[in-house]
This record gives sequence, structure tokens and C-alpha cells, in this order.
Amino acid sequence: MNHKSILFFLGINFLCVSFFSILNIIYSIYFSFFLDIDSYIVTLIISFIIGFVFCFIYRKESKNINLSDQIIFILLS
Repeated sequence: MNHKSILFFLGINFLCVSFFSILNIIYSIYFSFFLDIDSYIVTLIISFIIGFVFCFIYRKESKNINLSDQIIFILLS
């Protein structure tokens, strides 16, 4: 099992989550809907930090994953 490539792709997934939380924050500010903006900010910070760490640490590893690694990645996502 290739743990390093799974964590790299999981980091990319976390960065996508942080991008969509930025969109939610902009949406909340535009429509003055500040009820859940704190949860969006916490999600942005946590997912960006985890995604950046996973992508930065495992960027030089091989990106070849087999079927069982893909299934594990999907379950973790």
C-alpha cells in the first residue's frame, strides 16, 4: 500500500475543500448571512493547513496508485 501517494491526493482534496469554504465565506458576506461564518472560517483554516502540509511533504513521492489504494482514498475522502 502506498500511503504517501494517498496522503498527497488527500491533501489535494483538502485544498479543494478550503477553496469551496472560501466561496461560502464570500457568499455569506455578500448576502449578510453571518450566522455560520465562524464554521466556514474554521473549516478554511483547518483544511488549508492539512492540505498544504500533505501536499508539501509528499510532493516528491511517486503518484502511482493501484486499485486498492484508490478505494482507500475514496473511503478517506
